[in-house]
Amino acid sequence: MKITALIPARLNSSRFNGKLMMDLCGKPVITRTYEAVLSSNLFSLVIVVTQDNEIYKEIKSNNGNSILIEKDYNSGTDRIADACSRLETDVIVNIQGDEPFIDESSL
Repeated sequence: MKITALIPARLNSSRFNGKLMMDLCGKPVITRTYEAVLSSNLFSLVIVVTQDNEIYKEIKSNNGNSILIEKDYNSGTDRIADACSRLETDVIVNIQGDEPFIDESSL
């Protein structure tokens, strides 16, 4: 069974703009979150889904998987739904981009 973790991410947050690209001990929050989800070893595939080039380039520059969504969605759920249509997977798990300390026990 193929289980895919999708991490919706955007820079334009209403409460803390640019939060996902803020430095957290030498790496952006989104990179820390991606790496934490990946290291849980619970997923066949981990993908950051974003409409922001800066986030897309950050993940790709670290050899990560990312999908760049062209439409400007208001919610992470909408970005996830768009990405789902491009994937062949059995199960999708939505993990928020601002969870850099997530681990296997919290999933």
